Amino acid sequence: ARGRRRPLVVGGLDVGGGAAYAAEGSGTSSASNSAAASSPPAAFSAGWRNLSGEQRKRFDALFQKAFDVLTVEEEEATWTEILDTFPDVPEAVARAVSNRGNARARQGKLLEAVADYTRAVALAPGEPDPYLNRGATYEALGRLEDALEDYNRVLSIDLKDPAAWNNRGNALMGMGRFADARDSFKTALSCADANAYAFAAVNLNLAEFELGNDEAVAKDLRSLLARYPDAFPDARAAYAMVLWDRGERLRAEEEWDRATALDSRYRSLEWTKDFRRWPPRMVAVLKRFSETTSVKVKA
Repeated sequence: ARGRRRPLVVGGLDVGGGAAYAAEGSGTSSASNSAAASSPPAAFSAGWRNLSGEQRKRFDALFQKAFDVLTVEEEEATWTEILDTFPDVPEAVARAVSNRGNARARQGKLLEAVADYTRAVALAPGEPDPYLNRGATYEALGRLEDALEDYNRVLSIDLKDPAAWNNRGNALMGMGRFADARDSFKTALSCADANAYAFAAVNLNLAEFELGNDEAVAKDLRSLLARYPDAFPDARAAYAMVLWDRGERLRAEEEWDRATALDSRYRSLEWTKDFRRWPPRMVAVLKRFSETTSVKVKA
């Protein structure tokens, strides 16, 4: 699992309203209905400062619309409308093009998303989120070296960004650098509330399992499942495979049934290998499991 994509905030502006000036780099994703301020800070571009009151109202309305629309296609179209309406306002362009990249990535338009994130990076090189989002898209394209470079760029801006550390670990694990991946996942957990970032703990256990630390993995996954008994199929599916590898076949099948009842995607060997990207040893266990319980896993 990768860290979430985040809407971009540039130049201290809140995502929604012209008057709601958040701290620069705050990463807030909340929309605001505030009216546009009449005197934006001097650091803003001339294009922004020269907008009329009516233009700022239009700006706010379009941003609110982008977050309120019901489909991702409508969202992409609204970001494009913002880009067409405010081409000479760098604050608008940087925010809209980065968020349009998010909408395009969710539709599987990965190359177009990369192009949008790259444009956002050029406009706002000090913002971490376009790098984070482009890195996640590079991962989906199998460009792990490029993804790793982007995650490292995020960390050069904010060394305590847990999403960047987690995603960096994913990229490293895909490159077969399991010890380095383990260290990245550990750092992700040290930068965030473990309860809020528990999926990094599962990733850490996947790396530890690949490195042969089976007993510690079983213990930690049991602990995770005790804290999230009915809401963590990712941990439960991994735990089922650890149990199966240890010869605890009945318990393994029980845990697997509980996991796949919550998330049926784990029944697909292809999805688990190529999208969830379990590392080789865990995939090998799943393949052996599928050979003896084919009704539970499909190639």
